[in-house]
Amino acid sequence: MFESPVIRARFGKPSGQVSGLEELRAYWSGAFTAFPDLRFELLEVLTGIDGGAIRYFSHARGCEVVEVFRFDASGLVDRAAAFYAG
Repeated sequence: MFESPVIRARFGKPSGQVSGLEELRAYWSGAFTAFPDLRFELLEVLTGIDGGAIRYFSHARGCEVVEVFRFDASGLVDRAAAFYAG
C-alpha cells in the first residue's frame, strides 16, 4: 500500500491510499503523463531495522518530499507513505 496526499487530489480517494500493482501502476503512469520531465533530486537516505526513508526534492512540485517505507519478511516493500513540505 502507498499513501500520499496526491492520491486524494488525483484519484479522489479520501483514504489517500492505493494498493496492489494495478493501482500503483496507474498512480505512477499518471505522474509521468502529467509531468513528462518528472525529476527527483535525492537528498538523503535513512535506514532502519525493517524499512527506511528517502528525502528528495521534487522538481515537479517544487518542494522536499520524504517517503517512508517498510519491508515485509521477503524483503519487498509492503507499505510506503509520502510526506510533502509546505
